Amino acid sequence: MRIPPYYRIPSWQRFLSGVAIGMIIGFLFFVLLFGLAQERQINKIKEQATEIKSLENDKRALLEDQDKENKELEKKLKVQDVQVNILSSQRINLDRIVRYELEQQISERLHSLIKNDIESVAVNKELIYKAVEGHPFTIDKNSYYFKVKSLVIYSVIEINVVPVQPKKKT
Repeated sequence: MRIPPYYRIPSWQRFLSGVAIGMIIGFLFFVLLFGLAQERQINKIKEQATEIKSLENDKRALLEDQDKENKELEKKLKVQDVQVNILSSQRINLDRIVRYELEQQISERLHSLIKNDIESVAVNKELIYKAVEGHPFTIDKNSYYFKVKSLVIYSVIEINVVPVQPKKKT
């Protein structure tokens, strides 16, 4: 079997040369369009990268400002409430009603701390100790003295106290 000699026929030569030239022109056209598309993508990526950097810088600046504001606000925080907890003692057993009334008396004694700056209250915490430990709290002709076990100062001042031997009035 023999391949027919189409390369000698001029019409086939024109057809094959046209196909070859068309393939070359098509390939060049494809490369041109592909290059333009890639160039657009590269430009878009560069624009997005610069936008991301500027947004990150803005975010960093906003976070720094927010941290500064939070620190300033933390300094300006005020005491909102005083919470007193009377812890149980092995020697002294208090009824619920007496315990509640004593907690109310202690919180009323420290009521002047409300709406003060936390910073100023923290500096003067010895006054809180003296106000609670040095003052007798009287219920039903019985005086109760307390010792401060723990003190937490924040927007709510939490004081845990332990009763000391009560002194009875005669």
